[in-house]
Amino acid sequence: MCLMWCHVQRWVVDNDLPCDGCALGQAARLPSSWACDTCRHGQGGMCTLTREAQPVAGRCCHWQMVPRAERMLVLGDDQLAPWLRGVGGVAAVFLASPTAPPLQRDAAGQVVVALDDLSVPLVYGVAAAGWDAALGWGADAPALGWEPPLDAVRQQAISALLDALEVVNPSPLGVALTHLHEALAQATVPLPAGWAALVADLLALGQERAVGDAALLAQLAAVARVAARTTEETRPC
Repeated sequence: MCLMWCHVQRWVVDNDLPCDGCALGQAARLPSSWACDTCRHGQGGMCTLTREAQPVAGRCCHWQMVPRAERMLVLGDDQLAPWLRGVGGVAAVFLASPTAPPLQRDAAGQVVVALDDLSVPLVYGVAAAGWDAALGWGADAPALGWEPPLDAVRQQAISALLDALEVVNPSPLGVALTHLHEALAQATVPLPAGWAALVADLLALGQERAVGDAALLAQLAAVARVAARTTEETRPC
């Protein structure tokens, strides 16, 4: 159970639960004009909002959504998705989630949380159990003439680095960097442009987090070198 922020409805949602209470929650019912290719977040086959590959459906409920400027959320019960209400309120929902940030309240008793401390889904509008199929990774994914832009080994290594950057403890970051270095070094094909840009962004974020940690900075530099070298050496003529 991971809590996320729906930028469209301005609700806290649980990524284990489908968005059955939202009219935009099923991509198949969205207008065909809501295409990833025409969305502000679509870039080289990637979604800059989820930092993941675009879904095979080619659209999602967050099409052209402009993220809120505020970085801190002040949450009352009205900011819970309707299907989460009536179970003790927003504080109870945060306390029930093992991955939610520590509960903080303001003077009025409302929950205060940094937007960046909430999880980000791999696909908006799809519950976690459906992400593999929505991204074309599952064996039962619909045949839509689309292939994943990256092998599973590097996908998982990049996703693990993203997860590691979301926690304060530096230990997972070091492990994730080791695995990503190995995955990139063993690759026989280059990173697609969108994935290469994502890796560069994650490494830049890692450098900000690792200031003063010589070991982590050395790992980050090593991953950057192998990413650049692998892309250059394996680029088709």
